[in-house]
Amino acid sequence: MYINGLHLEQYKQHNYDARDYYLEGLRREPSDIRCNTGMARISYKNGQFEDCVKYADSAIRKLTERNMHPTDTEAMYLKGLALNVLGKEKEAYDILSMAAWDYKFRSAAYFELALLDCKNSDFAEALEKLDTSISYNSGHTKAMNIKALVLSKLGRCDEAKVLLDEIQKYDRLDMFSKYQLLNYGGDKNEFNEIFGEKCENYLDVAYDLINGGFYEDALNIIDISEKAYPLFDYIKAYCNGKLGNAEKERELLKSAEAQDTGYCFPSRLDDIAVLENAISKNPDGDNAYYYLGCLFYDRFAFDKATELWEKCIALNPKHPKAFRNLALSYFDKKGDFLSAKECMETALANKPDDPRLILEYQQILRNMNYSPEYMLDVYDKYENLMLQRDDCYLDKITLKCMVGEYKEGIDMAKHRRFHIYEGGEGKLTKQHAWMHVLYGNRLCKQGDLAEAEKIYKDGINMPKSYGEAKTFFNQEAHIYYYLGKLLESEG
Repeated sequence: MYINGLHLEQYKQHNYDARDYYLEGLRREPSDIRCNTGMARISYKNGQFEDCVKYADSAIRKLTERNMHPTDTEAMYLKGLALNVLGKEKEAYDILSMAAWDYKFRSAAYFELALLDCKNSDFAEALEKLDTSISYNSGHTKAMNIKALVLSKLGRCDEAKVLLDEIQKYDRLDMFSKYQLLNYGGDKNEFNEIFGEKCENYLDVAYDLINGGFYEDALNIIDISEKAYPLFDYIKAYCNGKLGNAEKERELLKSAEAQDTGYCFPSRLDDIAVLENAISKNPDGDNAYYYLGCLFYDRFAFDKATELWEKCIALNPKHPKAFRNLALSYFDKKGDFLSAKECMETALANKPDDPRLILEYQQILRNMNYSPEYMLDVYDKYENLMLQRDDCYLDKITLKCMVGEYKEGIDMAKHRRFHIYEGGEGKLTKQHAWMHVLYGNRLCKQGDLAEAEKIYKDGINMPKSYGEAKTFFNQEAHIYYYLGKLLESEG
């Protein structure tokens, strides 16, 4: 069980889940160190920190049955990370100190211990641990950057500058060191020119600073970006809260909630604490629930995500993205097709200009066995959305053929230039062949053999407007079969 689970962790295979194998291993032997550690590792990656601690504890109990210094301390390291996120920093410090006994985790454990020292403003102790961490991993640029920051806090700015220059020689695009070099005459305009197009770049550095308790520096790096982005304001609110600026925190949370959700995709484990803080300090803000739900859904916590989206729509009954996400969750994870349909209809009503919604709405209807006639009526109702998507346009052609309107389907295909996408190859060419065969068969039954012969032959040739040529795998035997039957009947 363990070997299979580990293999699935290392090589993603979406038909199988590593957790199933680890859990089966634990059913057979609840104290198995390897399976408990595997579950702790996955739980931490998925943001399920309490579960991480639970599984790590089970592994640690077995590991320390004979002595307190086992050769493999991954479970201790994972528990320390999880406890730190849960705010139990004293416990995290103790268990990370134990994790440092293992060479494999020594550098990582000392780095985390140094960050905890920084949070307590014990910079001398942090510097010692950072030196130890770097001595075991000379390429640990994050530790080197924190060390430079600690040196500057200790007034050893010349040493900090030398270290930052060394990092730049190692990695010219290291943003953390470039940010710190702004304090030593660096060019802010050049900095923003290199990193300014992507907000996520600034988040990387901001979270590195936050994890060490450098909240003012985190605020500064975000201000340097000079960009409006919801997560920026959520993070600034979080930092102001840590610095005791409650009024400013509330102001920033309201600003974050008022911004457009279009291109904001929280995905880091660090985002969890920031968004949970937003929910705690501003429980009427619907977008924080939406964002956090997206993050947890991506990390397989489907029930938790669904609950957050339900709270979102309770606060804002016109939140189209939350309704859309709920529709997918109800359909895929709960099997509640009716609720899924209702949520998608609400999403469409609140955002009638989003073509993605009509595609997903039709997918729900198809899986609920709605008739082709009903689905065609939906496309007629949202024709402007259907015309914006090749997949919806092709779907309408298919539905036309399903109700026997072959000529209309053929005409629709002729009058559009398609853009073939990955995963959609062959759908249009297959439909092209079949609708010509079926229309030709009808014409044969009606006695119009000349027109039927022309239609069969048209089914063999693909218009350039399809954006896709015939391949070796194209299915054409049925066309030649019926064309042969027709020619045979004509002698």
